[in-house]
Amino acid sequence: MNNKKQIALLLGILIIPAFIFVLFQGSLKNYYNLPKLSREGEKEPFRVQTSTIPQKNTFWIVGLDKEKSALSDSLFNVFSRIAQKEDLRKFLAQKLPDFQVNFQILGRNLERKTPNIITTDEIQVAEKFLLSQSGEATLIDNEGWVRGKYTLIGKNKMLNPDEIERLITEIKVLVEIVANPKKK
Repeated sequence: MNNKKQIALLLGILIIPAFIFVLFQGSLKNYYNLPKLSREGEKEPFRVQTSTIPQKNTFWIVGLDKEKSALSDSLFNVFSRIAQKEDLRKFLAQKLPDFQVNFQILGRNLERKTPNIITTDEIQVAEKFLLSQSGEATLIDNEGWVRGKYTLIGKNKMLNPDEIERLITEIKVLVEIVANPKKK
């Protein structure tokens, strides 16, 4: 008799947590939300014109460097490191195989280029991307909405690792949002 109680207790200890896990796994979805940002003082979300950067199946990270300095190299290096992150590339390929992440640096006299990082001298268009200071970057989704703003390099010209990590995390969140749209 004692043996049957032990078996029942053991089964209860193993089955009840498994049942709760299966119940929660099937019924709850954890959706993060990345709001569509707006210009300061405005209520309507801001959308980048598709003529400025192509949006089809592309997420863009646009950074600003108003002066030719080591800052441009820093932005280029940050963008290069993000573009080369293997876990991010695998995650994107698994969730959205037809999508890509491209980078653009608005700056002066920038000559370094790679296939995913475009440099341009058009700093006067920075406000079209909600950028105002050197070292800032914005995350733009495949529909042109600005989803995040980051100060990757501070006024002291030092890298901000917390902001870089937040950008990488929010790219993954954006991938999840696009790959698994909420049911209406």
